Amino acid sequence: MFKATRSQLAKAFVAKSTEHGMSTLVSALARILVDQKMTDQTDLIIRDIARELQLQTGQTLVYATTAREISESLKKEITKTAQAKLGATDVVLSTGVDSELLGGVVIQTADEILDMSVRSKLKALRS
Repeated sequence: MFKATRSQLAKAFVAKSTEHGMSTLVSALARILVDQKMTDQTDLIIRDIARELQLQTGQTLVYATTAREISESLKKEITKTAQAKLGATDVVLSTGVDSELLGGVVIQTADEILDMSVRSKLKALRS
């Protein structure tokens, strides 16, 4: 049986995303990962897909984690910060909450992490 690389899977996933529904693709990807015993690489494959999406469409997937739910105006500010610090033009923002951050924000892309949280600043002060 042919064993696909993570890169091949990511390229195929992004290419097929315009032809098929996302739920169909996610189900197919899950089957491939199980069949090829690659479930331990799921996080890496997701990053590869995000990187490939950025290469093929120009979109940068950004995940912002904050200590509390944030307003739409703060989401716009985070998007502007991501564009400025990462050089991204088309940002697709998703958000999540982690109360352990205390405050601030952690911005993640497929390749970078910008940690502007209170937690990281306190850790830096302790060092």
